Parts: sequence; C-alpha cells; structure tokens
Amino acid sequence: MAGSYITIKEAEIVKLVLDFLSSRELHLTMRSLERESGVVNGLYSDDVLFLRQLILDGQWDDVLEFIQPMESIETFDMKLFMYEIHRQRFLELLCMRTENNPQIEFSVDEVVASLNSLQPFCASKEDYNYMCLLLTLPRLSDHPDFRHWNPAHARLQTFRRILPMIETFLPADMNLAPSDFLSSSDRLVQLVLKGILYESCVDFCQKRATVDGDVCLDFSPVSKGKYPELGYSSIPRIGVIVENSDTDSRFSVESYTPNWCSTRKSPGSGKN
Repeated sequence: MAGSYITIKEAEIVKLVLDFLSSRELHLTMRSLERESGVVNGLYSDDVLFLRQLILDGQWDDVLEFIQPMESIETFDMKLFMYEIHRQRFLELLCMRTENNPQIEFSVDEVVASLNSLQPFCASKEDYNYMCLLLTLPRLSDHPDFRHWNPAHARLQTFRRILPMIETFLPADMNLAPSDFLSSSDRLVQLVLKGILYESCVDFCQKRATVDGDVCLDFSPVSKGKYPELGYSSIPRIGVIVENSDTDSRFSVESYTPNWCSTRKSPGSGKN
C-alpha cells in the first residue's frame, strides 16, 4: 500500500523546545538555542526582534539609544519604559556586586550612579526608597522578593512587560497570524504524552493479535522507544518529512499506523 507523508518544518520543532525551556525557566539554554538555530518562538517585527535581542543580551546603552526616537511620540509611555530598563540594569549591578566575580570589574560608584539614573523614573518616593533599601543588603537574594532572582529570567520578564508598550508602534506583519509563529501551552509535553500512548497502544494491539490470555497496556518510559515489527503488508505506513528551510535539507522518519480493531494472529502462528 502506498505510504502517506506529513511534512513538518524543522523550525516548528525548535519552537516546541523553546516553549518548553521557557516554561521551565531554563532561559540560558533557551537563548543558546535561539542563537544557534536562528528561531524565535513568537511573531515580532524586525525592530521588536532587534530590541528583544538587545534586552536579553543586557546591552542597556544600545537599548536606550534604540528607543530614543520614540520619545517624541506623545502616546508612548517613555517614563515607564525608562523605568523598566534602568531598574533591570540597577538590579543586575547589585547582583554582580554580591557575587564577587573577579572577572567582572565595576565600582560602587557605578551602582550608585545607576540608582541615581533610576530615580527620575520611579513612580513614587516609596518605590525609590525600596531600591535604596536593596543597596544596603549584603546580597540581593537576602530580600524575599529576590530570593530566586536571576538576570536571564528577569531580562525576559522585562521584555514581556515593555512589549505591549512598543508593539503598537512597531507592529508585525498584520497579514500573519501570531498563532502560526508561536508554540504555547506546553505543546511539546502534550505531544510526548500522545506519543507514549500511541506506542503503548501499538504494542498492546500486537500482543492481543499474537498472545493468548490477558494483555496489559504497558506505558514505557519516555526515553525507551517501542518500534514493533507488525509484519502486516496491509498496514499503511505514515512517513514524516522534516524540512529545514535554511539548508534546504530534508529527512524522513517512517512509522506504522496499526489496525486498532485487528485481532488477527501473526503469520505462521498456526492459530485462528
């Protein structure tokens, strides 16, 4: 029987992994995969994508330079944007100061200068005093609000907070659907669970067709694959073609579609 084929773009698989890494807060690994693959999980305009890269790389001076032309737009909340950037920069300096990393050189004056730059953009005096309090702590993680704080995660959160502010002025292609460029809701885990169920059901059906007595449905560990040789030429194959648009490469993986209702014995078993 002729086989059927499903074509999957390699970038879609990468987005599944990126969504999984982001949901587990493995942001350094996520960022490394983005750099190596050139794939980002989401739909952004070129300008927003560039700004996102600057923020995630911590290039704060470049971020401020990039956003400067938008200061003349009345409806753009420049004060809030500047607050988010200067706040993140100040917190990172505090974090580096307490790590005592000999490879990072900066002075206390630099931290104080960053705090002074943040002050005009604080929403209230209480907010500024809160930042001053952080400066007095031996370690940033000593404060309950920052016990599990890390720069990689905080940078991504900063970008997500400012995204609604800028995407109105730097929109993506309106003819494209964001859902076509975004993997979400732990889709990778859902597919893994469905794959485990599929393999276990294939194994279960094969045993029912070849083994007398009761047969139990066995769910194997994720890392242990089951590829039963069913031995029926009438069972159609499904081929999956994975395409890489950057390298024009293609490779295929074949699997079987079982006849779920079949109770036939395997050839040569001598049983009806």
